[in-house]
Amino acid sequence: MTTISDVKKLVAPLLERHHDLALVNRKLIIKSVRHVLRFVCIDRRSDPFTFAADTAVNLSFLNFGGWSLSGGRMLYIPGRLWDTRDPESLQLLRDMIEFEALPELRAINTIDDFVAHRSNDPENSRYFFANLNCLAVIAIVKGDLDKAASILEAGLASGKQDCVPKYYPLLLARDQQGLLDFFRRQQLNSIAALKLESRRPSRSSCRGNRALGFTQGLRKICDQIVRMLDANRQADGRIENADTLAHIEGHARMRHRRRVARK
Repeated sequence: MTTISDVKKLVAPLLERHHDLALVNRKLIIKSVRHVLRFVCIDRRSDPFTFAADTAVNLSFLNFGGWSLSGGRMLYIPGRLWDTRDPESLQLLRDMIEFEALPELRAINTIDDFVAHRSNDPENSRYFFANLNCLAVIAIVKGDLDKAASILEAGLASGKQDCVPKYYPLLLARDQQGLLDFFRRQQLNSIAALKLESRRPSRSSCRGNRALGFTQGLRKICDQIVRMLDANRQADGRIENADTLAHIEGHARMRHRRRVARK
């Protein structure tokens, strides 16, 4: 099977040329990571010399206990295997990553980009639309709590959603601050599970990890998402063209201010 050393040799030229990349184990991650996590996975196979390569796109505030390869595609050339003994094969994969995969992944920056990407995937969109919990969470972080509740209520009634999410009571209570706190904690838990914590690297690791500065945005997420509702807020309180958990934060702040004003 391929080793971490093999992976480092494969992606070293890419790390040299692209300063927005970082390598974590077998994952070539695009910095900076905020709400959308984009990476290329170089995965081992049972054969000692060949390996697989896949792209993946996920939302950082979902609950991850490990690396999910959903939202992407397999990188392959028909009739050819990626093989550590074959320099031509390795260069073909580098070119595919650099000129095909990375531009595709870099175009997915916001939650709206993520939804469009998953919705328009001809092979895997059905899995996205079948994931009612993911659809409900996206509705929550975009500020549409009524839509999120209706998605889960319909799913639970039909049996398509087989378990009650932990945040469901907060959603039923329309507790914006509680939901915000819940997804902040979940985001940080996912960071820890994926070993994405920002840390100061040793000199020997700087070249491969690019100082892991790509996670600083995540560690400072609580500061980033505390933003006021902008002028795009419509009369019903929803936000258009915004893309952070600040939707929930903004609603919670406004509700608190109204309570204070009435006292």
